[in-house]
Amino acid sequence: MWEHLGVDDKNTQDQAKNDLGKHRRASRLGTPGLSAPKEGADSSKSARVSKSLKKACVSQRRAGTKSRGRAEQILSIPARYLSATIAILLAASIVISNLVFDTRTVVMLVIVVAIVVFARGWDDLVQTPVRYTSLVTILIVGIVTVIAISVSDDFAWATVGLGMVVLVAAVMEATRPLPRTDLLHSLSASVFGGFVVVIGSAWVTLCESELWSAVMVTAALAFIVTMVGNQLGASAGANAFWALLLGPLSAVMVTGIALVVGEPASLLSFALANTSSAVPPQVSLLLMSALLGLGVGGVIVIVDMLFGEHNCRISEAGAFARGAMKFLLAVMPIYVIVRVGALL
Repeated sequence: MWEHLGVDDKNTQDQAKNDLGKHRRASRLGTPGLSAPKEGADSSKSARVSKSLKKACVSQRRAGTKSRGRAEQILSIPARYLSATIAILLAASIVISNLVFDTRTVVMLVIVVAIVVFARGWDDLVQTPVRYTSLVTILIVGIVTVIAISVSDDFAWATVGLGMVVLVAAVMEATRPLPRTDLLHSLSASVFGGFVVVIGSAWVTLCESELWSAVMVTAALAFIVTMVGNQLGASAGANAFWALLLGPLSAVMVTGIALVVGEPASLLSFALANTSSAVPPQVSLLLMSALLGLGVGGVIVIVDMLFGEHNCRISEAGAFARGAMKFLLAVMPIYVIVRVGALL
């Protein structure tokens, strides 16, 4: 009899401990004042959520790997070099179009291709909430600005393009259904993308004269070498170092070769107008070329700092967009240096 009573007391104590443990788990996991859910249901629910998350992550990784695999098969290059490849191809097209065809139409087509590539991948690069707003804004503003500058031979149309960016971006945002989530993010992405293509239209302006075309070819060659240097090294700091080093060196080398085998008389008129008369024109020209290469390298480094793959991998379209953006923005220091120089 006493043995039965001892067993009952032990069972009662065990049951009390189990109830106390359940109460504590309910207080930690549940809402105050409510009992905790059943352990079996809770654990099975957590297991289902965990499995679904794992499946989503695995499918996302597989999709990214499959997409990167397709790009690598088509282009026969590693995915990490996609951005540099598209930028080099665009710059090489500028050089070939000027040396072989010698026509502004081909240069304009190259810029339009760069705008389309940039517009297509801009959403993936900056993760905008809606794709079509920035896509339409960049395409409309970029193509209209390039055509206007090409027809009028006046880069002043770029100011009109800058005004169009804000207007078109606002209209496109107004077409979004309510509630317009992340409105500021989407609007700023569209405006910044429009500014990039308006600046890139300055490539067409550099076709106005033979001398400006020579500067454009020199800058494009320096851009190609700088992009190659930007791939050297295993860290972002090493990439930036080689870009800033090879940019000026390549521009000086191209200019030096042009002075030796080209037409020095026409090239020397590109010397800085404000340079002291005590400095030989050749030195002035080489100095200006070094500044041009440094500006191109600086643009490439800044784009990588702002839009590089620091935390995660981006899609192929985003990588192409970053390469096209480097090409479009690289003309900014080139045009500024040309305008500040003797070509005023």
